[in-house]
Amino acid sequence: MSDPYFQLINRVLTEGKMSNSYKPALLRSLANYGSSGNTDLCISYSWLAEQFVRYYWPLAVKHHIRQATVPGKEPVVIKLIQYLGVVSKVTVEQFVRRSPRRYRELIDRLSTPGSDCCLDEVVPRFHNLRGDPPALLYSTPSKQQIDLTQDSLNFLTKNHETLRLLSIGRWVKFTEKYSKAPRIYEKIEGRLKRGSVKPYRDALVTSGMAIQCFYCRNQLDSDWAIDHFLPWSFVLDDKLWNLVPSCRGCNSDKSDSIPVDHLDRLFEKNARL
Repeated sequence: MSDPYFQLINRVLTEGKMSNSYKPALLRSLANYGSSGNTDLCISYSWLAEQFVRYYWPLAVKHHIRQATVPGKEPVVIKLIQYLGVVSKVTVEQFVRRSPRRYRELIDRLSTPGSDCCLDEVVPRFHNLRGDPPALLYSTPSKQQIDLTQDSLNFLTKNHETLRLLSIGRWVKFTEKYSKAPRIYEKIEGRLKRGSVKPYRDALVTSGMAIQCFYCRNQLDSDWAIDHFLPWSFVLDDKLWNLVPSCRGCNSDKSDSIPVDHLDRLFEKNARL
């Protein structure tokens, strides 16, 4: 590995100390900048904060995956996103459209130097290694921006996809130490496409289950719903073992919770299938 920038990335990802997942998030942001076609050598903290919000939003709002070595000491970006009180089904894109002022306030808090800034520590510490780093991706002339060189921008532009995959891989490795949730790679990568559960409707009808609500046991009307017993946001899968018939009221009330009081019924249901 003769390229000094790749030597740097290798050492940052394998040797650098991590108390949270900010270093992979920063590398992923830089890879994204390389893929954007932007030729400006100056990257503002505001732009970086927007990338962080987009990466951490589903982890904070939908998947609830721990992102720090110490329980209860989540990164500030997670805390501020959760502080907004956004419901789990709202994506960051929807939030930007519906609440542009609140979104802008969030970015300002995360990018302005101070206790709520998500970049104050990771930006200067990114290059911290034992001994001199083989190269520097950027310099920090102020606490509002980072400056690339033409060589480092060329490196990011040429290798952005490789760097994106490396950053996600290191992010996953960090997260797997503190979470047993399934399909962590897909959750961190963020390219999730939810399929249709309609094909399973006939199977539930044929099994005789689509007569009463799985939860309240009231008779179902024609508008009954197919519910994921374990939330889709957790399993990221549509399998018949995890699908149950539900009235619209119970389906709405349950949301992304796990109805542990009904676990025995789920086992019984699957034994009959």
